[in-house]
Amino acid sequence: MSQHYYSSSNCRDTKFCQADTELNLRSNWETFLRRLLLVRGQWSYYRICILLCYFLYKTTAFALVRVWYGFYNGFNTQDNMVRSYKYTPLTFLPLNLYEQFHRAANLFFLLIVVLQCVPMIATIPWYSTMLPLLFVLLVRGCKDLATDLADLLLLCSTEPHSLCYVETADIDGETNLKFRQALSVTHAELNGDSVKQNLAAFDGIVWCEEPNGNLHSFKGELHWKEERHLLDTDHLLLRGTVLQNTDKAYGLVIYTGADSKILQNCGKLKLKKTRVEILLNKTVLVILLSMLTAALLLAVGAGLFEHRVSPQYEVVSVLQRDSSPAYLGFITFWGYIILLSPSMPMSLYITFEVIHMVHCLLIGWDIEMYWEDNNSPAQARTTTLNEELGQVGHLLSDKTGTLTQNRLLFRQCFIAGHIYGDMSKEIKLFAQSCLRTLCVAVRLVPEALWTEWSRALSQAGTSTGNQETALEEIYNQMEKDLTLLGVTAIEDRLQEGVPETISTLRRAGVKVWVLTGDKTETAVNVGYACKLMDPDTTLIQGEELRQLLESPSPDVHVMSKELEVWITDRTAVKSKAALVISGPELAELTKTPEWGARFVALSDQCQSVLCCRVTPAQKAEVVEMVRKHSTSITMAIGDGANDVNMIKTAHIGVGLCGVEGGQAVQNADFALAQFSFLRRLLLVHGHWSYYRICILLRYFLYKTTAFALVHIWYSFYNGFSAQPMYESWFISLYTTLYTSIPIQCMGMFEQDVSAKSCLSWPEIYSVGQKKQLFNPLVLAMTLLYSFYTSIILFFIPMGILQYSALDYQTLAITIETSVVLTTTVEVILHTKFWTKFSVAAVIFSLVAFFLSTLALHGARLFTASPKDYFFLGIHVCRLISVHVNHISLKEEKNAFPFL
Repeated sequence: MSQHYYSSSNCRDTKFCQADTELNLRSNWETFLRRLLLVRGQWSYYRICILLCYFLYKTTAFALVRVWYGFYNGFNTQDNMVRSYKYTPLTFLPLNLYEQFHRAANLFFLLIVVLQCVPMIATIPWYSTMLPLLFVLLVRGCKDLATDLADLLLLCSTEPHSLCYVETADIDGETNLKFRQALSVTHAELNGDSVKQNLAAFDGIVWCEEPNGNLHSFKGELHWKEERHLLDTDHLLLRGTVLQNTDKAYGLVIYTGADSKILQNCGKLKLKKTRVEILLNKTVLVILLSMLTAALLLAVGAGLFEHRVSPQYEVVSVLQRDSSPAYLGFITFWGYIILLSPSMPMSLYITFEVIHMVHCLLIGWDIEMYWEDNNSPAQARTTTLNEELGQVGHLLSDKTGTLTQNRLLFRQCFIAGHIYGDMSKEIKLFAQSCLRTLCVAVRLVPEALWTEWSRALSQAGTSTGNQETALEEIYNQMEKDLTLLGVTAIEDRLQEGVPETISTLRRAGVKVWVLTGDKTETAVNVGYACKLMDPDTTLIQGEELRQLLESPSPDVHVMSKELEVWITDRTAVKSKAALVISGPELAELTKTPEWGARFVALSDQCQSVLCCRVTPAQKAEVVEMVRKHSTSITMAIGDGANDVNMIKTAHIGVGLCGVEGGQAVQNADFALAQFSFLRRLLLVHGHWSYYRICILLRYFLYKTTAFALVHIWYSFYNGFSAQPMYESWFISLYTTLYTSIPIQCMGMFEQDVSAKSCLSWPEIYSVGQKKQLFNPLVLAMTLLYSFYTSIILFFIPMGILQYSALDYQTLAITIETSVVLTTTVEVILHTKFWTKFSVAAVIFSLVAFFLSTLALHGARLFTASPKDYFFLGIHVCRLISVHVNHISLKEEKNAFPFL
């Protein structure tokens, strides 16, 4: 191994020694592999071992801490901690790298770094690719950088009759207080002066259903003192409820941790990717395959050139040192992989992250989305979904606290035939005014009837058959012949600007669905009030909706409200209609995929959809159904913990900073203070982000592909030798200095229309919904345009200079100048909104190119450091002069026309 190593102290001409080393290594396969394995292999082995040892040290230390803690708590692995964060110290590094290397470009450049560590095929230093790659991983990794509650069975409380009052805002969005009450037997036996001693001696056993997400039902029995007592939701204190107006409450834990009902309604964390990024990754994969194909064909060309052409020229034969055509083709293939790697735009991913972060800052700085009442600006909690804000097709919204203020105000009441209040004179007007009504009625029941009814209720509660139907019949027997005592009316006002926002979003082509736990009448009235539906809209619900879903025809359309008939003609005129579906109907719908697909297709013909009496889990199922049977981007918006699953399931989740706590915001991608801010978030920032990102990606693909294809055309003039067309410093600075700043300014500040125009003409928003700026056809046209540009950039200078007395360096600088000017002019032509930063960026890039070109090609730097500042053509001339004693002028001119 020592005979192939040359140090600068033992050799006057370092470049010559290095070149001679490489020529010796090319003598045969054995020497090449030996050096690769022994020298580079030892270095790589050492580095990898250090990395693995550090990683094992860190993860083992963390795991041992968990072990010692296990000794302390008796190895109880089922904890009650609720974790809302994505990573742990143990999983951050592997999980984050796993996610980042899902990007094809990151994986590709890792391979390029490995190849550049092999001196035989390296054309540029390894750190020129490694440092940008590490920067990309570091930036994204840094960017990506619990509560102990359970479901309790209430046993007793300090209040009379063991009542306790709870607020369930985090569960169902309601801020009004609800009461829960313990069983009379536990209240009587456990309460008293020695309540703690009584609880310590309590030996009751609870038999209950398996953990589930149904918040509105609970089936269980308490077996205690040889008696059996029925349990239902009125006896439970669910995780997420807040105890109010109650000093103390004592309970028995039923479900803990992930088994609690609210967490049964929370879905798993999903890694969200925009469709633009998915298409970009596919495009990068196509470019990769094209590059591999081109490198393979050029390597074959190199082998053929070595076999047929090289023997005719002594100078070429001396350079190859009798290498076989197959070996030369193998080496050339990897050389072209490195040479064409700039066609894979690694700097794009750096710029991609920077632009996304700037867009997020602009959202947070928008004073029009700042709510002064609670000092809440808009927040972008993720930096990867900005462009998808401009492509939303379905908006699925919670009602209470999202469309409404969730501040209940007492407005009216009806007592003993008299209405007290200032809004209405009839009870029916309560509901028509979108007021929440509560009827209070009474019935006198003989004791014998009560005893019989109570026994029947107990039997129905313990039946193993259709328990819900049996209980409903028992309740109906008692809830009749009631005397109405009075009615209360409470108002939950709409938020400011909700009707105008929904109307504008409908004009923009966004389908708005409302998902609520309220009863149908309340939801429908709110739908009319917030302009979700027009006054003359037909409501399709109940049996009529079922008939449509069961129709054998694949297509169903409503023709008009007057006829009230449904036909299967595709050309039928669509009428104003809205779908209304309840929770039980939705449960049946989600079990039948064909019905789900038809329901979504039917909703596209309607103004809106109302889903009533739905659980948090069903909200997520609705979102999943829309995602499955529709091609549009879904956005879910809510303000409570009961909306978390829906927010996670949608393409984009928005949390409102309401009165229900912060769980919706913590699990959301974007946070707003008011529903009305959605209009500006989508129509302005969403549209701008989509436009800017699409222009950015298309330009990067254009400039990098046109830049790299020039090497291919030059291969037909250099014998397929993998010689670069550009000098090495231009390759390094092209994407990082000469052409990066103008497109970054364009990606940050470009506007095709003003904010006022976006709000005045919401139809502009359809550009993103229809994917007009970034689709396979547009990308194909962009790549074809770059192909055409590369031909112009190379063959025009070549045609002019190939018969002149100018040398190879002049040709390279001419083409480099053409590339920089062409790509800069491309940015200028696409810029519609000029700022002082855009102008400065263009001027700076051009000045930086010309000044650096003068410096890098000057004699001073070459004299100071010939190792770092040399031109390949000059280096080859010196190498030839050492190894070749005599070459005819004709042979030299034919082999190297620019030397």
